[in-house]
Amino acid sequence: MESFPISLDKKDQFIKETEADEEMQLLIKYIQEGWPTTKSQVASTVKQYYNYSKELSIIDGLVFKGNRLVVPKSLRKEMLNLIHFNHLGKEKCKNRAREILFWPLMNKEIDDVVDNCAICNKYRKGNVKETLINREVPDGPWETLGVDIFYYQGFSFLLIIDYFSKYVEVAKLRDMSSCSVISVLKSQFARHGVPYVMYSDPGTQLNSAEMSKFAADWNFTLKTSSTKYSQSNGMVERHIATIKRMFKKLDDDPGKDPNLAMLEYRNTPIGEGLKSPNEIMFGRKIRGILPNNKNFEREKENREIKEKLIDRQLRQKEYYDRNAHNLKPVNINNKVYVKKELNKPMVPARVTKICDRPRSYEVQLPNGNVIERNRRHLHGPVYSDDCNSDSAHDNVNEHTNENVRASSPAKNVNTPTRDVNIPTGASPKVNMRTRSGREIRKPEYLKDYVQ
Repeated sequence: MESFPISLDKKDQFIKETEADEEMQLLIKYIQEGWPTTKSQVASTVKQYYNYSKELSIIDGLVFKGNRLVVPKSLRKEMLNLIHFNHLGKEKCKNRAREILFWPLMNKEIDDVVDNCAICNKYRKGNVKETLINREVPDGPWETLGVDIFYYQGFSFLLIIDYFSKYVEVAKLRDMSSCSVISVLKSQFARHGVPYVMYSDPGTQLNSAEMSKFAADWNFTLKTSSTKYSQSNGMVERHIATIKRMFKKLDDDPGKDPNLAMLEYRNTPIGEGLKSPNEIMFGRKIRGILPNNKNFEREKENREIKEKLIDRQLRQKEYYDRNAHNLKPVNINNKVYVKKELNKPMVPARVTKICDRPRSYEVQLPNGNVIERNRRHLHGPVYSDDCNSDSAHDNVNEHTNENVRASSPAKNVNTPTRDVNIPTGASPKVNMRTRSGREIRKPEYLKDYVQ
């Protein structure tokens, strides 16, 4: 007992609580007088100690399991608080406790303390990635599209990607309004046809009343991805990254036309055994800067392309899912912690609705605001009602509109840059003036004309 790390005051406290604990006194009686031959003969209150009966001993009025002190019920909560004093994770807390303390179900109680710790949940790591949900491969070109806005060198661009052929269109926007986006979409649909489905993120320009009316008037379905979760619109995000990287390289290689670069990008096969986006989209090879075989091959059946794309998609899912697993669904009225902002601590919330999009939920914040998040942003249900204090929020500013996108970068750039001229889309408005200073305006009947 002299080698056990405990002060005299704490030892006296343990002895006193052990004497007052009926379960501990019955346990001492069994240790002193001997245990029954079968577990069924042991009193129910101490039956959980039967499997450790050969390891139990009594020293100075205290019960030990090996060299670990058995803690009376009245002191277990205090010990749990001391174990989790420095807010370490579950395994660290368990390893620390196993050195000197023991009581039945101690590991589970440590798990519960860590899971319900408001501070730990506030700063915990994000959830692991979930298994991949593949979008259905369309039956043919330009039936299902994905769109998104990106910024480059102070200008806004709209990227459109065909889910079947992987054909990409990039158009410069005159401004960040829904009308400007719709104008570009109308121009593209007039060339290639109206799709059945168009996916976008829930940004202001792509999820507005004007866009919904446009979808209804032109007879296509508009679907949005999960809020604050760009991976759910991954096809578009991946192609945006590719196009921006290509443009940056062209800036460092003067004399090369971005339009020719886009042409050759569309002329490049999308994978082994698959043709180029241009061939799949238009059914023929498009003449570019490299020579083409003049004996054009006939287009293969779209079903063959679809089978290969599905096979490719399943292989991608297999690789992705190797280190991913699905999270347990949450239910309405579950109390959870949610990432209100991706780079800020989590805040407590209550689930109010299960959305029709995969793994999407609406949650209500303590201030009454309702936001939508993906399941990967939700942690819990874990917290109790007493976590709704102001301190649990860490003075996080609340915003009434969670879906407002960041504003466009400034268009005035001090350093000289080479303008990227994309032929498909509207050009920025330029005010022309005469030498006397009078502004030249086009007639109203030419306002819809696209140069």
